Amino acid sequence: MPDLVETNEILKAFLGAVYTDAWVADGRLHVAVTDTSFFEAIRAAGAVPVEAAFSAADLQAALRFVRETGAAAGTEFHSLSSSGQTGITARVPADQVERLRSALATAGPPGKVPITVAVSTGVGTPLDPNSA
Repeated sequence: MPDLVETNEILKAFLGAVYTDAWVADGRLHVAVTDTSFFEAIRAAGAVPVEAAFSAADLQAALRFVRETGAAAGTEFHSLSSSGQTGITARVPADQVERLRSALATAGPPGKVPITVAVSTGVGTPLDPNSA
């Protein structure tokens, strides 16, 4: 039996352009697709199908849009993430939130991918395995 990562890779290749994203919840692989006619194939592979409102290509285009628009607006991204569940989330310093939101609205986001601009609690740092 393939593991979850292998199952995801197999499904991603099989599903092609209708594949949006995948994640593990409650120990089960969830696979988001834009075409519900693939739900049975996803179930047959042992995963949970989820209908997505946008494709992986849409998600990547929206991520590029946020990155490029933010850079042009002088945004200091503390984190920028994408998800087939929630879209794009940009975390920036509090004094830059409205400026980024305004720049994104003016530029006109592509497609249907939700974009969230949130206040960052600070730049992330890697875990130190030597600290208690």
